[in-house]
Amino acid sequence: MQFRFLLLLSLLNISYAFYNLPIKKRTPTKLNSHFSVIGTKIKDKDILIKSLYDLNNDFEIYDEPTLVLGYNEEVLVDLAIKQKNNKYLGFKLKNDVYTLVTDLQFWEQTVPVEVFMERLNKKYAIRTIYETCLEEGYITDFVKDNLETGVTEIQLSRYEL
Repeated sequence: MQFRFLLLLSLLNISYAFYNLPIKKRTPTKLNSHFSVIGTKIKDKDILIKSLYDLNNDFEIYDEPTLVLGYNEEVLVDLAIKQKNNKYLGFKLKNDVYTLVTDLQFWEQTVPVEVFMERLNKKYAIRTIYETCLEEGYITDFVKDNLETGVTEIQLSRYEL
């Protein structure tokens, strides 16, 4: 018995990540004078880590409390990514969701923070679906990305024995 899932509205709370809509400019919340906090709907740390590796398998990720240093300031985060400039991006758990904490002056990724977050949210949504389907006994037949529409299609199968 095969089931075909189109990941259009699979996860309503983060379904916007599946479309190539114009990137919404997020206004970072100021934590301290130089730190910015960017909210997410990410709740699962293990899936967050896998999603970060899906974005870039060269990330050096620290799954432990780490100090993120800014300009004359520091913030303790739960998960950190070391950048090439030896500065960290951090994810801090607050109210059961992770927020990105960084000093944007030291941002050294290949894309702007808005694009990074959109891509991370999409990878997180796909990973969440994989994990959920695996728990329900499904196996992945194929994954197809439509670059024109930004829609990711996953075909899953489950065989009853």
